[in-house]
Amino acid sequence: MTSAENAGRHSVATFRQKWIDDLRDTVAEYHSIAMTAETFPYPKEEDRLLSRLGTKIELLLNPTRRSGAGNLNNGVEESESGATAA
Repeated sequence: MTSAENAGRHSVATFRQKWIDDLRDTVAEYHSIAMTAETFPYPKEEDRLLSRLGTKIELLLNPTRRSGAGNLNNGVEESESGATAA
């Protein structure tokens, strides 16, 4: 393996780890707000933040690829519609 190939693999691994970290942080923030909200429908400020976070999750995932991403997207959509509201 050449050093150029090695550098390329390292670059991809670094990018993937950053993507995973960003997705985890976004899902954690979304879940924290959704699970601790005391009223539903959510107050306007929380609703707007949840909408922004939900959109970010959808954009971070590639829903056209076959993976578990569809399940996470479905959970976000159900939460936004109130289907999973506590």
